[in-house]
Amino acid sequence: IVPYTVVIAPSGRMVYIHRGRMGEEEFNLYVKPLLEG
Repeated sequence: IVPYTVVIAPSGRMVYIHRGRMGEEEFNLYVKPLLEG
């Protein structure tokens, strides 16, 4: 499925997987906090 979003921790572990389209609200809620550490 495209698009496909994966956030990978420095340890190499996948910490978030999202299949399909992602809006800005979802990104800010789920992905952004993971990227900010």
